Amino acid sequence: GEAWSVTTPAGGTTSFDQVRILTAKEASIKIIGSSDSYTVNLSIPMKAIGFQIRKDLELRIDWGIISTVEGNLPIARNYWANKMAVGVTDEPTEARLHPNLWGHVVFKTIRGKADLIKIKEDVDLGVTEGGQQADDVLDDDIEDLFD
Repeated sequence: GEAWSVTTPAGGTTSFDQVRILTAKEASIKIIGSSDSYTVNLSIPMKAIGFQIRKDLELRIDWGIISTVEGNLPIARNYWANKMAVGVTDEPTEARLHPNLWGHVVFKTIRGKADLIKIKEDVDLGVTEGGQQADDVLDDDIEDLFD
């Protein structure tokens, strides 16, 4: 990967040491659509981004959705943990990372796979009360990360 930096008068400068595009072999995208909705499943193997999952590994993470009407102009951002990341008009501000506003995930390793995760935030991710066990969809997506 290469270093990346962006600057605007309003947002200042945001820089990253390394940014790279994952290949189709490193990530997979599945789109399931109907006449009035669609679901996008993105799977990125942990090894593709340099993570080694081990029992009881706790990570600060966040993920989100950038919405657009026609595919070329973002109109909204919605993140799992950082509810303050809503701006869509200033690239340096949008790119900045704020791990202090992220949630926590603990991986529980069973048979070498992350079959069970514990999410330490009360969020609607299809987990049972108390965040104990992932539902079938999330469990399948987690399995894909390790294939």
